Amino acid sequence: MIRSRRGVTGVTGVLELGASFTVGDDRNEVFLLTRGVLGPSGEEGVLLGGYRSFFGDEDWQSFVDLGATLRLFSGTWAGPRLGFGARHTLSDQLSLYGGFGFSLGFGSGLRWDAEASTGLQWHFPISRR
Repeated sequence: MIRSRRGVTGVTGVLELGASFTVGDDRNEVFLLTRGVLGPSGEEGVLLGGYRSFFGDEDWQSFVDLGATLRLFSGTWAGPRLGFGARHTLSDQLSLYGGFGFSLGFGSGLRWDAEASTGLQWHFPISRR
């Protein structure tokens, strides 16, 4: 952890859970995520939502996110978010992904954040009757 006049920086622990819904024939997604953060600056809750557009073949795909972020608990900030990354399909139900995101927050002052993440995405169809 590094403390300075500009703020606190350091490594944090993050748990992210969310859902997305496929829209259109290109399998792009509308997503909503919640993120819990524990770190040197305290506890924080984050809501993220937006549109994710995929590019590429069946196994490897790149993506771009356009959305918004709402941060709670350590002050309240809301603002735009831009993300990008890659996803590798392991099976019909499971993908491995990695990406980067940048967000700007307005509210309790001005805040900018950069993030890197990796994880597993579980796919399951919801049928209509």
